[in-house]
Amino acid sequence: MRTETTRAGTLRKSIHAFILIAALSGRAVAADKSDVEYGRAGDESLRLDAHVPDGPGPFPMVVIVHGGGWSGGDKHKDISVLFEPLSKANFTWFSINYRLAPTNHWPACLEDVQTAIRWVKAHAAEYKGDPQHLALLGYSAGGQLACLAAVLAKEDTQIQAVVGFSPPTDMVADTEHRGGLSKSLQMLFGRETVDEQTRALLKEMSPINFVKPGLPPFLLIQGDADKTVPYEQTLHFQAKLKENNVPCELVTVKGAPHRITEWDKFDPGYKEKLVAWLGRTLGLATSAAIKPDITVARDGSGDFKTIQEAVASIPRDNRQRIIVSIKDGVYHEKVRIDPDFITFRGQSRGGTRIEFPQGTDEFTNHPDDIGRAVINIGGNDFVLENLTVKNTQGVIGPHAFAISGRGDRTVIVDCDVLSDGADTLALWGDRTGSYQARLNIRGSVDFVCPRGWCYMTDCTFYEVNPAAHASIWHDGARDKDMKFVLRRCSFDGAGNWILARHHHDAQFFLLDCNFTKAMTNRAPYRVIYPIAGDPPRESDARRNRDLDASNLWGERAYYYDCHRDGGDYPWFADNLSSAPGAPTPDQVTAAWTFAGRWDPERRSGPTIQKITSQADHIEMVFNENVTVKGKPRLILKSGGSGDYASGSGSNALVFTSSGAAQSGVAGVDLQGGNIIATEAAATIRVADLTLP
Repeated sequence: MRTETTRAGTLRKSIHAFILIAALSGRAVAADKSDVEYGRAGDESLRLDAHVPDGPGPFPMVVIVHGGGWSGGDKHKDISVLFEPLSKANFTWFSINYRLAPTNHWPACLEDVQTAIRWVKAHAAEYKGDPQHLALLGYSAGGQLACLAAVLAKEDTQIQAVVGFSPPTDMVADTEHRGGLSKSLQMLFGRETVDEQTRALLKEMSPINFVKPGLPPFLLIQGDADKTVPYEQTLHFQAKLKENNVPCELVTVKGAPHRITEWDKFDPGYKEKLVAWLGRTLGLATSAAIKPDITVARDGSGDFKTIQEAVASIPRDNRQRIIVSIKDGVYHEKVRIDPDFITFRGQSRGGTRIEFPQGTDEFTNHPDDIGRAVINIGGNDFVLENLTVKNTQGVIGPHAFAISGRGDRTVIVDCDVLSDGADTLALWGDRTGSYQARLNIRGSVDFVCPRGWCYMTDCTFYEVNPAAHASIWHDGARDKDMKFVLRRCSFDGAGNWILARHHHDAQFFLLDCNFTKAMTNRAPYRVIYPIAGDPPRESDARRNRDLDASNLWGERAYYYDCHRDGGDYPWFADNLSSAPGAPTPDQVTAAWTFAGRWDPERRSGPTIQKITSQADHIEMVFNENVTVKGKPRLILKSGGSGDYASGSGSNALVFTSSGAAQSGVAGVDLQGGNIIATEAAATIRVADLTLP
């Protein structure tokens, strides 16, 4: 008998977004692929059905486990009522069959669920799925298998979310309540009486016995008139999870029995709540599942052939999140972005390339309206993802900006940002700050040089100039709280490279960073003129006196768990506790960096605050500005509907109605579209459409 041992699960923390829909229909959706073999058990083929959404992905995934008392049921029967809401929400989903009793005894069915999880993870790319955003969902006996697989998961079967529909979770209590083994358990165990061996099996298959801290979030959904699985059993399971600090939400379908196919008569909104919860919990790895508004392709297959033409088509006073998809190719152009709320999304990081040779001296002598960088950011809330930006000027040393701008709340993720010159990445919008993750950056002096607040995580830096005075630079003189935070970053360079310097007050935080052996033994320092060893002149003295006015707070560089190949230098020993407020490493987050004004890593979406009905329209007010994609509509309690009319880019959406609005709103049908947050973030944040 093979079972998996208990192990503390790990919930991957990544700010991701998700496509949310209030799916109210129970009509089944056909799978794209049927009877795919995911494993074999002796001579028996284990098979599943799969659905793959339209679009490039990657999409969050759900493994669905049917019910039937471990002895019946099928991958396309009772559980099929969930196929449509999951499909419309742009999940990749897999509905599995598993070995049934009495032909197969415990734990064959559990082993098959574990096999399916491994197979789905291994084949995620073939189905446009993201193996780091995987939920396990089961109904009735399938709910018990889903919950048990989650609490027993090893590394190869770990998941990020669990949904149990009416799941038996305490088989010992259930058997005592019944006064003996149910017919289903008799077939599953191959025995009729309750003895010590039977009690051991009951304990072994009870998820409640293996609850521990560190498990992924759970959602439990059950009717409170269930006569098959006592509702109180689910309450006890939820309490056990919460005792162990495991997130768990319970959705009660008032008056509903055990059979899920009857629940629409009691509350069809349970599907909306399911998908909303999955959206909040799983999120998306990227915004790739959101369809673009504009496509750029050099071969003419898109809306525009150049990126600047695409930007020019967007109104300067734009208020909505506009996604510009840029197909693979080399775009020999400079780009200026003045409208707010624009996203550039490359088809692939290495294949989508924006390149231009632009030295600062050449620009000074021959200026243009675009700017001195390859990408020039004037608008706020700009997002750049999944492509390469390269200044091909090719001279080591002089300024050659790849990306420059003063826009506020700039986000750059999963990009290569390259130059041989200074100031490769120069983001100087200092009202709120900028955020970068998983970048590969190359350049010369001060090649990453933010002003104000900046948070960078999981980035690699390479200094190309062995004579450079420093690799990174910061200006935080306008506010004592301004800071440049770097987490889990790696630094390398040619020759004896130097880490950091500043002309004005600066504040560096480096946590979990690695430095190569070639790094010079010099701590971050203030620039004092002359800088090249020349004899000091009166002009140098004047310059230093001028800079004294913006150097008031002394050297401020804080470190935690940073290391250098070949041995650490004393100056980057752990001293984080000496920083203002004595933050712990766990407290140094993006939200902390921006002092609570902005959290680019949060994944919770906008929420509905209130709904007001007028004679001819309904207004839905959110807690922040939202952007509408597609044509959502309201489902009214009267059976009518209200079509979206206006409001995208604001916090209030208006829907037309036909006079029946006073009956109230039952839900939101996105009809394949989305409602998303307008503000820039590391991932698309999809609205939580739970009604107030």
